[in-house]
Amino acid sequence: NALYLFEFDATLGIFPATPTSSWNINLPGGVDESGDILVANIDGDARPELVMALYSLSPAASHIIVAEIAEGSDAANPNWHVEMDDNTALAYYCYGLQTSDLDGDGKSEIIAVEWNYYRMVIWENSAEDNYAKVNEFYVSFDPNAFSNEAMAEADFDGNGQSELYLASTEGYLWVVANVSDVSQMNFASHFYLLGDYQTYGGFNLVGLRTGNADSPTRQTPDGPDIYLCATDSTATQSAIFDWEFTGGEVNNFNNYTLSQIYAATYNGSLFMPSKMAIGDANGDGKQEIVVGSMSLSTGTPHVIALTADGQTAISPDETPVNSPENFALLGNYPNPFNPATHLRYRLLTGGEVQLNIFDANGKMVKTLVREQQSPGEYDIEWDGRDSNGAIVASGLYFSRLQFGNAAQTRKMMLVR
Repeated sequence: NALYLFEFDATLGIFPATPTSSWNINLPGGVDESGDILVANIDGDARPELVMALYSLSPAASHIIVAEIAEGSDAANPNWHVEMDDNTALAYYCYGLQTSDLDGDGKSEIIAVEWNYYRMVIWENSAEDNYAKVNEFYVSFDPNAFSNEAMAEADFDGNGQSELYLASTEGYLWVVANVSDVSQMNFASHFYLLGDYQTYGGFNLVGLRTGNADSPTRQTPDGPDIYLCATDSTATQSAIFDWEFTGGEVNNFNNYTLSQIYAATYNGSLFMPSKMAIGDANGDGKQEIVVGSMSLSTGTPHVIALTADGQTAISPDETPVNSPENFALLGNYPNPFNPATHLRYRLLTGGEVQLNIFDANGKMVKTLVREQQSPGEYDIEWDGRDSNGAIVASGLYFSRLQFGNAAQTRKMMLVR
């Protein structure tokens, strides 16, 4: 029921074995679970804030707490000043927090994802110690979908406006872009699907970080990267994927190079990558990715470190898991559309293909393609009718390209 603070000893070059200080947060009934924690300077004053997602026991409540060490105190003897404790916005556990300024208005946001249909709640800071909830919406049709420390703010294209990269336990990777007002942000207008690992053996994405670990810290870097932790639903194989941005629009799947930098298979136990940190830990000019496992097994490591020199990356005899490199659903044009639109996709290898249309409730509307196809690019028209030939209503629809045991999804808007 306490927060423990460990302050780095610069003289010895280590963290202490015992806490520098502790804070009894005094939640009613104690803390049931700590979901996520981060540090950022949100209100622009001289001291950074600590943001915590906690769940209290009695009464049961989900808390988003913002606090800072007050002026006149320090890490050894802190006086914690609570700036916000919102215990009504969320009803369930939260394992995903992120700070951002997605609309570029100079006001920082706190983004929390609830274990409840991937429900996203956003607070905005307008002044010192002043926070207000400005938005909330659902992202998934799955009640068990959530973010497990799988969000990161970045500006990959260097246009001065941040994007938000985020992944779900369902296996989806999105980028949130082109947000002009965070209070108006929504799934239909601002979420762009980059990857769909949902059907790749049932892979869950349970950790995401952005960085550039394949570039030495003292050299001009190549494109920035998204790193994803994945474990299949049967806990028999796991992987870490790397999506490297190559330039252009961040919401275009084709502007990323995909690779797999780590893989493991079950041999009595399994390393299940979950938490990641990226940096030059030993000062040798090479960046490391330190990864923690969510497995409790004693037969596998609990922490591994990957470096870009290949010494700890995937070895040739390890079996790679499926990746979406061999096909791409390129989206539709026009979008929005009325009355018809064209759906384009590319196959790098031949195989069984299905192209289906779904409505916003997840109900299949029409199958456009179900056949064996050769490598190449395809352009398929959808006339805005269902499988019975009836004209469908205006609204949000999804195209889903199934290729073998993998799939990708894109959204489109019909406006009549």
